[in-house]
Amino acid sequence: MRISTVAGHGAIHDLQNEWTSLQSRCTTATPWQTWEWNDTWWSLYGTRRRLHLVLFHNSTGDLVGLAPFCVSPYLGTPLRRLSWVGTGPSDYLKPLALPDYEEEVCSLLLEHLSEGTRSWDVADLQQLPERAQMVNCASQVAECCSVAPLEPCPYLPLPGSWTDLTATFSKKFRYNLGYYDRLLGREVGGTQYRIATEETLERDLTTLFELHQKRWRARSLPGALALDKVQSLHRRSAARFLKNGWLRLHILEANGRAIGALYCYALNGRTFYYLGGFSLEYGKYSPGMLVTAAAVKQAIQEGCREFDFLRGHEPYKYHWCSEHRMNQRILILRSERGVTGRLGMLLHRAENYVVVNAKAMAERQT
Repeated sequence: MRISTVAGHGAIHDLQNEWTSLQSRCTTATPWQTWEWNDTWWSLYGTRRRLHLVLFHNSTGDLVGLAPFCVSPYLGTPLRRLSWVGTGPSDYLKPLALPDYEEEVCSLLLEHLSEGTRSWDVADLQQLPERAQMVNCASQVAECCSVAPLEPCPYLPLPGSWTDLTATFSKKFRYNLGYYDRLLGREVGGTQYRIATEETLERDLTTLFELHQKRWRARSLPGALALDKVQSLHRRSAARFLKNGWLRLHILEANGRAIGALYCYALNGRTFYYLGGFSLEYGKYSPGMLVTAAAVKQAIQEGCREFDFLRGHEPYKYHWCSEHRMNQRILILRSERGVTGRLGMLLHRAENYVVVNAKAMAERQT
């Protein structure tokens, strides 16, 4: 297998045809591995970063795998950190590779990263799925490579019908699903569940942003959508996902007013719950529970095998499911014993401490 690297700023955009062809043949690809997501993220966040795109071609010259990385200063220090393109708002990051080549791609990629530290000091590979081949291969490479758990990702296996699924719920939860729906219809009326279309997308995204941010501002916290650039990322990627049939933006309306929004993606037999927003004024009707139920029903109707709540152990997720997987993080240092390695580890631990405590504070206020 031949490995090559590309550093040109426009390389992701130029690789569109090959990338989309590859992802269409990868039956486990997630939305965050697609060209549509990576190109959108890079167009907004790549200005002060250097691209390090690793390509894998087989003996006949066909592209069989790729790994999109970028290099940037590590927390404002002189150290250079190599990370996935999309790090931050992305879930489930790993090399995109054809199934028959995945193990070889991951093994060669880790060797490449372990040996190629002249252009970066710390490789920080976050949000790797628990059972990713990359994680399995990491223990077989250099001593300076370590693997650590990040966050749990609760998920709900889906049966063939909504009736079969609700039979697995507790009696109280099953009752509440019907009770709040009836209460909303009786006291407010005009209940409607719908999914965003090309005509309503911009308006529905604005609704999602407003509902989400209003809820977080009530806790004196910024929320995930506080920055205009983040909203731009989702507006651009959502339009591309909708065109490809991957977007599921669920809206719950009551008496003509949107009181709940659930931003989901659907790809390769899985529906991913990315973000929600719910009206505080209608909290007595549990709009979050109701719009989530609508999204799960839709996933079952589409034949999805799983509804994935993504990273984070928020209590509401475990009302729906009891199973989770742990995302992993691979850290590769230039040298554990040298000054660079020690500084890299200290920065990693400091960053991890801040992130963990910030999330714990947010969860205490939910």
